[in-house]
Amino acid sequence: MFHVNGIKKILAEFRDQKFIRVNENYFPNRLEGSNSGTALLIRELRMEDSGMFTALIFVNGKMRDISYNLTVFEPIPTPVIEKTLDGNSTDLCHLHCSVPSNSPTLSYSWTYRDTGTDRLYANGSTITVSLKDKALGAEFTCWVQNPAHSNSTSVPLYPCGEAQTEAQRKDGICWIKVYIYLPVIAVLVTVVATVIFVTRQKHTINQRAR
Repeated sequence: MFHVNGIKKILAEFRDQKFIRVNENYFPNRLEGSNSGTALLIRELRMEDSGMFTALIFVNGKMRDISYNLTVFEPIPTPVIEKTLDGNSTDLCHLHCSVPSNSPTLSYSWTYRDTGTDRLYANGSTITVSLKDKALGAEFTCWVQNPAHSNSTSVPLYPCGEAQTEAQRKDGICWIKVYIYLPVIAVLVTVVATVIFVTRQKHTINQRAR
């Protein structure tokens, strides 16, 4: 039986070793008996399938009833992580994890990977990480789960926010300048060395001529 607004609806019966559908209005083409009639199988579960089910069992002429509360949870979408730099300190990065769901049963936890090892960091949808305490290659993973399903996504700690990106951009420009200046300096050193060598050769030849 399935409880609908406080009313019990008989779904099926198992008699004479046969599974007999009594009410086709509920779970059409998705309900069947299994395990020699001692179990009821609902295929392709939907959110609206949640509710109370009751089994009536006759044993030695006496009827017993067993009730089951079925709760169907929606699959968890891939989480999204937003990284923002703290407004008062450029050493703090806020990581916020979210999924497009209004389910009150969701729980959040964080792990981070450093030098190839996964470690539990904290629980909750938002965490604050010190950029000074974590290595540049640290990776954070947000885990979202309900009693039936879980999903996760990972992001590197760096860069964090626009300020960090700007800092990395300046660092990149600095390296570009070094790469440009090094060949120029090398050419200048070669030219100066050649001039010195030629000057010394001329000076030696002049001394021998005398």
